[in-house]
This record gives sequence, structure tokens and C-alpha cells, in this order.
Amino acid sequence: MDKGIIGVIDIGTNSILLLIASFDRDELHTLHEEFKTVRLGERLTEDRRIHLDAIERAVGVLKEYQETCKKYSCKKIIAVGTEVFRKAKNTPEVLDILRKNCDIEVKVLSPREEGRSSTLGAMAVLDLSRDKDYMCVDIGGGSSEIAYVKKGKISNTLSIPMGALKAAERFSLQPPVDDLKIKKTIDFLKRYFEDISFQKGLEMVGIGGTATTMAFMYKRLAEYDVDEINGTRLTIANIEEMLKGLESMKLGKIVELTKDVGRARIIIAGIILILEIMQASDTNEILISSGGLRNGIAYEYFYKMPTHS
Repeated sequence: MDKGIIGVIDIGTNSILLLIASFDRDELHTLHEEFKTVRLGERLTEDRRIHLDAIERAVGVLKEYQETCKKYSCKKIIAVGTEVFRKAKNTPEVLDILRKNCDIEVKVLSPREEGRSSTLGAMAVLDLSRDKDYMCVDIGGGSSEIAYVKKGKISNTLSIPMGALKAAERFSLQPPVDDLKIKKTIDFLKRYFEDISFQKGLEMVGIGGTATTMAFMYKRLAEYDVDEINGTRLTIANIEEMLKGLESMKLGKIVELTKDVGRARIIIAGIILILEIMQASDTNEILISSGGLRNGIAYEYFYKMPTHS
């Protein structure tokens, strides 16, 4: 059966990502990828509502992505939403606006579904050994999803309601950031994580924008290169040095390093979250995957087709 080409849209708290992919010989082939910072969850903590200006930004990006999907002759577009839709009181209203303005039906994933699909995408891209156990960590904008993988299968998932955008807003971590704000954030997270039962000493895999941006900055890349980012290994010492370098740095300088103003605004918060999860899990190193939720959703779609039933 001809499986064709599909588009997968991942609508997150901070960014909206697009993957256009095909499937052949049990392999997912990426034809096009892009992301745009939309900040759909901006000010969500104030009144638990997605605000009109953020909705308008999302509508504009989704219309752009639809045009891109048409150029690639996608036979189907799959759109999924994550933490921002799980938390907002006006989610039904927002989904209706997106449906009417963009003709896109967004499926809101549960934390377990998000963790499973993100991990599946990361594993497929990295081709991880099935003889080892892993802890996959996806720092999103509004939440952080963790999945434990044993012998190639997901054994357990964990959702932490704290992501990079949410932490940046809560602790005022938008650049420039002083040492006191960072210390207060770290102290809070250490106490917060004491009540979470992290499995210890597993190899950690980093998924999502914070992880890939860390690899991007560590390798001092001029432009986003999936092959260069995928498989990058960073130690706690590497990441602590990176955080130290970003402290007190003005936004414009961080934009030069990340090549994206939206990511630059929240990267310090994301790095702190990664570091504290590593510390709480007794893990000294993180392996970065360029794959994630969008890859997992595409992989699951193709495998549910008749030839794999």
C-alpha cells in the first residue's frame, strides 16, 4: 500500500513544529522540518487562559504550515496539542477557532500519550540499543515529560507540570538574569523534585527544543543541522559551563547563539530544568536526540496502516 507523505504539526506551549515525512522499508524519512516560536502559553499562569494575541499568532503559523504541506502533496495532516491545551480553561474555544480558521482538527494528548510518542520519536531517530535502559526527558514549554525505557519498550511515564516557558515566567528568567534569580530557581526545583521518584543512574536522552538548542550552542553551529545535533553528548560540567556563560548575558547576545529570539527568552530556564533533573536522577551525561513528538506521531501513524496491522 502506498503510504504517501504526511504532515505532523506539534502545537506546544512555546513553539509550533512541523514535520513532513514519508515511510519506506520500516524507516521514517524526513522531507521537511521547521518550527516557529508562537508562545501560545504566554501569561497562561495569570488566569489559565490562552490569550487572543497568542491565538492569532498560532492561526497565522498554522496557515503557513498548511501551504507548505500542500507543496509537498501531503495526503494527511495530523495536528496534536500538549500541555497548554491541558491547562487552559478556554481550550474548547481555542480548538474551535483553529478548526474554523485553519480547517485543522487538533488532538490534545494526555501526558502519557505525549511522553510515549516523544520517546518513540527519539528512539527511532537515535536507533538506541535495546539492551540498555534509558530515561528520556522532554522539556516542553509548559511541562516536562519523562519516559523510562527498558529493553526497547516504554515501562513508565512521568509528567512534571513545569516547562521552560512556565519556569521563565514564574521565576523571571528572561535575559539578562542575575545570580540570585538562578539560585532561587534551583533551590525551588531541588525541593520540588524531592517529592518525585526519579529512577537513578540511567542513561538520559534529551528531547525537544531545550536539548537541541544546548547541542546547537555547544557545537557553535551556524545553522540548525539535524545530523550534527543528533547524538551529541553533554556532561553536567558542559551544561553548567553553558549556564554560567549565559548568566547576565543580554537577550540580543543569546539570540546570536540560539538563532531564535523565542528560544533565547527561555533557554536559561530550560537548561536549569535539565540540570536539576540530571542531578535528581544521579545522571552525569545526556544524549541529545533531534527526534521527538512529531517523529513519534508520524511513526505511529504509518505503523497503524494495514500493512502493519
